[in-house]
Amino acid sequence: MSSFLTYGLGLAVLKEKLVKGDPCVIAVSGGLDSRFVAFMAHRLGVEFRAVFLSGPHMTAREKQWAHTWLTSQEIPWQALEFDPLSLDTVRANDPQRCYHCKQAAFTLIKDWAREVGVERVLDGSNASDLAAHRPGLQALQELGVESPLAESGLTKDDIREAARDLELEAWDQPARPCLLTRFPYSTPVDAAMLQRVGEIEDALVELGFREFRLRVLGEGDTLLQLGSGHLDVLEQGLDLLEDKGFTGVRVQESDGISGYYDQG
Repeated sequence: MSSFLTYGLGLAVLKEKLVKGDPCVIAVSGGLDSRFVAFMAHRLGVEFRAVFLSGPHMTAREKQWAHTWLTSQEIPWQALEFDPLSLDTVRANDPQRCYHCKQAAFTLIKDWAREVGVERVLDGSNASDLAAHRPGLQALQELGVESPLAESGLTKDDIREAARDLELEAWDQPARPCLLTRFPYSTPVDAAMLQRVGEIEDALVELGFREFRLRVLGEGDTLLQLGSGHLDVLEQGLDLLEDKGFTGVRVQESDGISGYYDQG
């Protein structure tokens, strides 16, 4: 758990980076980290526009949440269509898919930014990401994308605490990475597969699930990873999965559910 004593310095550095820079475009996925960057920039009166990439890698609920939040903040923003499945390496679920996806996604964002007269592009990567398996970070560095949270030393815990203290809506929002992460590396993925998993995960959220991932391992093997606190909705969730054609789903409760396919 963090506190102002630990995140205060990082927050001060973040404010300085945002205020002293040129006008910028902030890539907002709808997750907590990128929302926090946009929230702080808006709060500080920074001249910026937000951009949201919409595509089959996100669930319908996530897209609607991002649209609603951006509109509610009165932030100038633009939605751009981006289909990562148009990339061979992403469609093949290559172990480096994140690198290729970020390279294409932020090239699109930088091109759009230049069209509106802006050179500076920011994202929501944080200091905790630097210690995890994140191939996409290399692509961001190569493209000159700024990651002010990471550069300010702000960890995921810092951001949650700061967001709570500053009363950012949904400060405790669970992380929901790209739907491609639900499938093993080197398993070819198409839009129908992503849509099916996305619809099921949205339905599980409606039931009250929060920290979870539905991992489709292949050959009829499916794993439902859960953080703590799901016992009261687990039976309903398993019934829903069975109704959707997922039978014999294994359940794994763990404090850490990210990076399943990157574990040794």
